[in-house]
Amino acid sequence: MTDTGAHGDYIAPVFAPQNGALAEADREQLLLADNTRRGALNSEDSGPKRYDAAVAVSAELTTVVIPVFRQGGIDGLTVSVRKRLGSP
Repeated sequence: MTDTGAHGDYIAPVFAPQNGALAEADREQLLLADNTRRGALNSEDSGPKRYDAAVAVSAELTTVVIPVFRQGGIDGLTVSVRKRLGSP
């Protein structure tokens, strides 16, 4: 996935029907999204929060958020796995 910048669209690169990461229906995939917990304690609606919400409810993905503790506070890495259709 490409870097979307500070205010980019985090969801379209994954879920876009024609060219998103999940567009190839028969492939197993590993999606990594870094910096998804930065500022997690504030209530602002941000790209990383919308991304985490979208992958969390996706039936195609198994997702976990790994907290990363840094001097500047809490950050995180969101890891999603998509198995090939028909795989256990």
